[in-house]
Amino acid sequence: MGIVIAVGLHASAVGLETGDPCPEFSLKGTDGRTYALKDMVGNSPFVIAWYPKAFTGGCTKECISFREQSDAIREYDVLYFTASVDDSNLNRDFAESLKLDYPILSDPSKKAAMAFGVVDEERPFARRWTFYVGRDGTILKIDKQIAVSNAGVDVVSNLDELGIPKRQNLDNHLNGSEKAAGWQLIFNGRDHSGWMTSRGTQIQAAIEDGALVPYKSGGYLIVHEKQFGDFEFEADVKMSSDQCNSGVFFRVSDLSDPVQTGFEAQVFGKEGNSHHHFGAIYDLAPTTLGAFDHHAWNTIGIRASGPMITTYINGQKVCVINTDEFPLNGKRPDGSQHKFGVIKDMARRGYLGFQDHGHKVWYKNIKVRELDKEE
Repeated sequence: MGIVIAVGLHASAVGLETGDPCPEFSLKGTDGRTYALKDMVGNSPFVIAWYPKAFTGGCTKECISFREQSDAIREYDVLYFTASVDDSNLNRDFAESLKLDYPILSDPSKKAAMAFGVVDEERPFARRWTFYVGRDGTILKIDKQIAVSNAGVDVVSNLDELGIPKRQNLDNHLNGSEKAAGWQLIFNGRDHSGWMTSRGTQIQAAIEDGALVPYKSGGYLIVHEKQFGDFEFEADVKMSSDQCNSGVFFRVSDLSDPVQTGFEAQVFGKEGNSHHHFGAIYDLAPTTLGAFDHHAWNTIGIRASGPMITTYINGQKVCVINTDEFPLNGKRPDGSQHKFGVIKDMARRGYLGFQDHGHKVWYKNIKVRELDKEE
């Protein structure tokens, strides 16, 4: 994917100060998304912490500090990134090695870095400067004195000092940073707009306390009317008992046969680590999830990008498969049997929804972020 940079008329490669407009940019993140100033202005404040070089000592400590403070930073309605002039492949490897839970932005062309003033013709690597930018695109602060091991703590302190608002955790709403990151809310919490059964009929089950209920809906699935290909998905789910059985179906190509033409992220109330427990990609790969409280709301996440499918429970990665490694009918990569056909040949675009498997389950805060074609 190419990197598109548009440097605004007011952006200067040298001497940016508090109160100046942020230079325009559009940079690819290690999460596969492209982040642009135009998408953030009016939606969310943001932080960009430039660092010199991936896999070096100081930059490793700085990024780890951001990761360790992620819960505290995310209390604020803000997007945050580290950034460098390394290429996207190197930064992706760096992010994966540190298990970072936020994106690194890559600017190998150095055009954005020059606009921010962190590189110049005599300096090939970025200066370790952190920029705080308001919702209106104005630079609120430039921190040029970075203590790498304390960088995340200092970000939290600066966000508080700058008066950045904290997130409002309203059900079935997106905050500003989620909107800026490209998330779409696909359930409004009030009615079934955009949803139907897998039979193409109206959903019969009532919405309960702002949550979708697949049980006795009138179909095997309740699905969103839009089809998704490469995407990230999140929803909160609560189960009625430890025997509760449901699932998040996705990439379903034929609604008359969703089991054989789609994938399922398992929702199951009893603890376990099999191919059929909570977070497993049903009958294809087991979950690594440990203990959880089925009476509480748990967040289930899915990332589907090309052949790679990953599931998350409460932010923890619990299952990963590469569908290209399933070229044989009814066989997993280790030779054991599953109940489907050739997984490698299954559609990579289709319907997304929730299964009625005879137990009451509630789903809310349902959101999707579509990934760029080349991600």
